[in-house]
Amino acid sequence: MKAYFPNLFAPMIGVMLSGCASVINGQNQDILIETACMNRQTKAYCSAAQGETRFDFSTPARITVARMPKPLEIRCDSSISGVYGVAAYPFPSLSVAGNVAVGGLVGVLADGLSNSMWQYNSRIEIEIPWCSSLGKFK
Repeated sequence: MKAYFPNLFAPMIGVMLSGCASVINGQNQDILIETACMNRQTKAYCSAAQGETRFDFSTPARITVARMPKPLEIRCDSSISGVYGVAAYPFPSLSVAGNVAVGGLVGVLADGLSNSMWQYNSRIEIEIPWCSSLGKFK
């Protein structure tokens, strides 16, 4: 009986720790979005779209988005330069590497199915286009 316990202990730990990115990161992420003109923070009215979900806000703003493999499309309107947009692309979280080592395929699949393996930059600074060609900054 004693010989079986050590042999079962390692796989049990592997299964319990699988899905680490799901546990550590969760399915949502906070992102700080700022707009700037010539490296100076400025206000803009923005909307961010992520699939079917849309957020409206004034910068600077902290928004909570779902982790997913789709880009976060951000469109802003400022009195300085009008409407402009950027896209923030997700990338795999480093915590997924823990699943490869500890949880194996089960952990990676759990994180992939829950989208917890994806993350965006935690801070997105959008430089207002055409700002430097407009002359004075107010």
